[in-house]
Amino acid sequence: MAGLDAFVVAHAANAADLSDETERAAVHALWDALFADLRSAALLAALGGVIVAVLAAGAISSRFPDAAWRAARRVAGSPSPAVRFARSAALIALGAALLLEPALMVRVMVIAGGVQLALLGASQLASPGGAAPRPGSAAPLPLVAGIAGVLALTAVAVAIVLPAPRAASPVSAALSAGLCNGSRALCARRLNEVVFPSTRNSYAAADEPDWFFANQRHGIERQLRDGIRGFLIDIHYGVVDPARRRVRTDLAGEDSSRNKVAQQLSPRALRTADRLAGRVGRELPAGERKAYLCHTLCELGAEPLDAQMQLFRAFLDANRRDVVILFVEPYVPVEELERSLRRTDLLDEAAALPRDEPLPTLAQLARAGTRLVILTEKDGGARPWYLPGFSFAQDTPLGIRNAAGLRCERFRGGADSPLLLLNHWIDRFPPPPSGNQAIGNAVLERQAERCERAREQLPNLLAVDFYERTGVVELAERLNARTR
Repeated sequence: MAGLDAFVVAHAANAADLSDETERAAVHALWDALFADLRSAALLAALGGVIVAVLAAGAISSRFPDAAWRAARRVAGSPSPAVRFARSAALIALGAALLLEPALMVRVMVIAGGVQLALLGASQLASPGGAAPRPGSAAPLPLVAGIAGVLALTAVAVAIVLPAPRAASPVSAALSAGLCNGSRALCARRLNEVVFPSTRNSYAAADEPDWFFANQRHGIERQLRDGIRGFLIDIHYGVVDPARRRVRTDLAGEDSSRNKVAQQLSPRALRTADRLAGRVGRELPAGERKAYLCHTLCELGAEPLDAQMQLFRAFLDANRRDVVILFVEPYVPVEELERSLRRTDLLDEAAALPRDEPLPTLAQLARAGTRLVILTEKDGGARPWYLPGFSFAQDTPLGIRNAAGLRCERFRGGADSPLLLLNHWIDRFPPPPSGNQAIGNAVLERQAERCERAREQLPNLLAVDFYERTGVVELAERLNARTR
């Protein structure tokens, strides 16, 4: 399993004629986002099965490690020309693999060593006294107990590794009357005194149809159930192309062009988009222009704006005291979002907040029926509820390539902006699930604490990619649980 992802990526790339390294990386990122948990679960299940087999083998298993070691020594010292040739070829291949893929080979050796230790332990349990069981005799109690225990531990380990099913949601199940964003204590706190676990490009999800370069594994509906309360979204114009069954970006309608897109995506990424979804900027098919949630190019994935807004409407209806923040990067005029909010019955829910007054508490927003806070990077103030994002919020730098690049200095917004947005993701194309996991959990917690000290301000929006790998929801709960 350790090399299965590389095998699949190589064959998928060849089948699709993806010669560019970026395209191959995109396929690898998609595989990692969808199946990395299955790989870990399969390793655990396989290890459990091997141990059960060794235990069930009884006395045979007690002699297996010694016999295997003696056989390996005979092969290593054999003077036979054929064995010497095979031994030399194996050593050369191993040396080359260590030079070319050191990380992979170290992992393989660690897994092999772990399996060997597990087999050794199982052999001791299978025949603790060293005597072989008599034919037809019942299995000793320690053997039966050992098999049952290994099966139980394997089932538990696999259940822990695999993601929760879509229908399950411990966060939403815990919500009840009197709780604001899952906690009674948060009701009395102002927006700038609450941490909102957040996602970047929230709509771009690997388990949603037709997304090439996803930033998240699960879509907005699942994110809401899992506890995400802040959403960084982009709104674009698009037209459906029936021939390709994809949405084409209306660059002219956005006052954009292929050249402007190339500056955002990089020429290499744009070539990848051309190959995967058709040439960007070509003449649009006849059809109605509509608003979609896309990241730079709708050809790479698009969600209808109304459908996504309806997800927020349904969640707010079911959770009457929860507050949700949208941070919008708009490529369409405010009227498009306004019409969508009206169609989905969310317009009255959007909070109009005066900048020169203290921010309201979550309970105040709930009582007023304005639990949707909309910040925007552009045209803020065009409507009372269309809040100027970088007047209300300040953020940390973008363009982070690895953990060493994480910084806390102010990037946008004013020093007196009451909210702090932590931009905490690996900015590479395609978005790397494992890379974002590496800067999650303990790294994310240290960064949040470091920036809180440096800025003397609570990090209110913890924005991440692949949120389920980063522990962002659990970290927000811990930060919100502190006494203030």
